[in-house]
Amino acid sequence: MLTVEGTEVVDITLTNTATADPSDSADPNDSGDPATTASFSIEKRLEGAAADLLEPATFEVCYTVNHGTPACLAVPRDGTPVAGPDGLSPGDVVAFSETLPTGQPVAWAPPSFTVDGAELAGAELTLPAGPVTVTLTNSLLHDLRLLKVGPTPDGGPQPLSGASFALHPDDDGAPGRDSIPVRTEDGSLFHAEGLSPGRYWLTETRAPDGYQALVGAVPLVVHDSGRIELVEPHPQVSLADPQTVASGEGPHLTVMNLPGLRLPEAGGDRLLEHAILAAGLLSCLATIPLLASDRLRDRRPRHAEPSR
Repeated sequence: MLTVEGTEVVDITLTNTATADPSDSADPNDSGDPATTASFSIEKRLEGAAADLLEPATFEVCYTVNHGTPACLAVPRDGTPVAGPDGLSPGDVVAFSETLPTGQPVAWAPPSFTVDGAELAGAELTLPAGPVTVTLTNSLLHDLRLLKVGPTPDGGPQPLSGASFALHPDDDGAPGRDSIPVRTEDGSLFHAEGLSPGRYWLTETRAPDGYQALVGAVPLVVHDSGRIELVEPHPQVSLADPQTVASGEGPHLTVMNLPGLRLPEAGGDRLLEHAILAAGLLSCLATIPLLASDRLRDRRPRHAEPSR
């Protein structure tokens, strides 16, 4: 405090306050900054025979965010991406699931969720910053039907009972340890179901009494369309007529067994025995398509003749 000629003077302090820049107070989680926001969209991909299905036009895909309440999206089959919800942040965990259509004479493989070609473990995605597209792939499962035959005394094929088969998924160019059941209804027609497209190995684990088993493991490929292809020719295995297979009843493969021959204990002409085996095999293979057609016709229900 100062006094000048008897007058009291008050000391005044001046304080300056800077005006804040509006940009400095912006919300760091503003949706305009791609580094601090996250979003996802889902697109559908149908593989192989699944792409030829006319229905359904859309598939229901559900998701949860951070294990919260499930929500669902209708994802079209034509590959058009469908956006997920707003308000997501990097680090949010999104779990996906799909309800596949029912009531069709097809079996679906488990859905595959991928991002940039990498499959999501457990169908869960931890969202990165910015947008991301999740590709949902669906494909159909297929079956394998085979007919077991052997030669008749006159050289033609006949259905054989008493065999057992196993189908192994490929494991780096060799039969894997796991096996897929190959069942039979009447002993000669065998059926393996639920096959994803890929490479498999067919083995005969037991031959009918008095017959030689299939030699070695036979590699084959199940294509996306369901077509069966032998990786390499095999003298005991033949592919069926594609038109017969297309009916849904005909066998894809026919496996031939030849009677077992007792080889001489010492010496003998094995070349002759091999020639006999080869001749019998070729003769049977030539008539297999007719047998398969007759065999399937016998399995179809017979309708009674109308009474007069």
